[in-house]
Amino acid sequence: MSSIRGQLAAKNQSLAAYGTSDTSRTLSISRRSPTTPRYEQWTIEGSLTAEQRANRVWKKKLAECQDPGIDPAQDEAMLDFIARRKAVLTDTIEDE
Repeated sequence: MSSIRGQLAAKNQSLAAYGTSDTSRTLSISRRSPTTPRYEQWTIEGSLTAEQRANRVWKKKLAECQDPGIDPAQDEAMLDFIARRKAVLTDTIEDE
């Protein structure tokens, strides 16, 4: 029985070495998502569900998004490719 206690004590000491302040900080941060408001703030903001908050976020991001543009030469080449493919392909499905 004492050998088991000794093994457990040795194991606990080795595990204690991993309890650094960095690990503690990481664990405390991971417990709460920074995007999840506390209950009081949540009720003040209208008690929105996660879906409602996500809807607001994507709409805001879309409104702030800027068109990166496209190289005119690449755009012309793509439009030419599309025109050539449309000329070859048909829109109908033929039965065998």
